[in-house]
Amino acid sequence: TQYGPYAYGVTALCGRDKTKEGWNQPNTNPVTSALRALEVQGKKSYEKSIPEIYKCASLQDRLALLQGLMDTDGCCTLKGYTNFRVTSHQLALDVVDLVR
Repeated sequence: TQYGPYAYGVTALCGRDKTKEGWNQPNTNPVTSALRALEVQGKKSYEKSIPEIYKCASLQDRLALLQGLMDTDGCCTLKGYTNFRVTSHQLALDVVDLVR
């Protein structure tokens, strides 16, 4: 779906369950449920942060998190420097803590 000249989105219907109310009740998406539980669902880009549970995770999990963040908001320069740029000040601080 195109929302604007530079904005696109993908939406999928996960299915429907039959309940007392009928067939029009949406399935519970486990990923969406997990994001809501971590209180990261629906945040604006400038409101984002790393949940505390991830800051205290194992080294392997924190490395995987950093790799994912760099995949989405990071880059490497031709001189070998890494950059991570986001609009959320808190997320930037959280990434600094993550790499320390």
